[in-house]
Amino acid sequence: MRGSAIPERLDALLRRIPWYARRRPRYSRAEVLGAIPTRNPLIGWEPGDEAEEAPAPDALVLLKVPRRQDRLGKILNRLVSGPDHKRVELDELGSEVWRLCDGERNVDGVIRELARRHQLSRLEVEASLTAFLRTLAKRGFIGLKLGEPVQRPGGSARARRRARRRRARESRQDSLKTGGNLPEPEREG
Repeated sequence: MRGSAIPERLDALLRRIPWYARRRPRYSRAEVLGAIPTRNPLIGWEPGDEAEEAPAPDALVLLKVPRRQDRLGKILNRLVSGPDHKRVELDELGSEVWRLCDGERNVDGVIRELARRHQLSRLEVEASLTAFLRTLAKRGFIGLKLGEPVQRPGGSARARRRARRRRARESRQDSLKTGGNLPEPEREG
């Protein structure tokens, strides 16, 4: 056993069961935000339509995905003639994300850049970007290389909740010590 709860022999046996073998490791939010999205080098891409001579830098991206080259793919290619690649056109935001997946920025950097450019909240961008990156990764268009985990200032969400509760409790105690926020009644004397 190398730090796992399951002995190696049992784990090797369990890996032969299809549903067990397909289990993917779970990553924390910090690890996912620190991951670096990289484009698949087998997928060609070009900005804009081929009709444009000099496409604008914010033009839509056209992906050229190669067809299957395994045994089944070769048989299908013989039966049905077609191009050797399929074309996928990304929309404006998809094109922007594709350009930002340069292998240098992590997911957190892409989120910050998109939030800045489109004046959106970080949570809105994070939700839609993670879904889009998951789709691209499932289709094999990008890969995610684990980088340094990103920690938000202030620690984990649990630590922030504890600190918020502690501050609220302290402010309640302070208000009870001073008799609340009510001014002292004036006495006639």
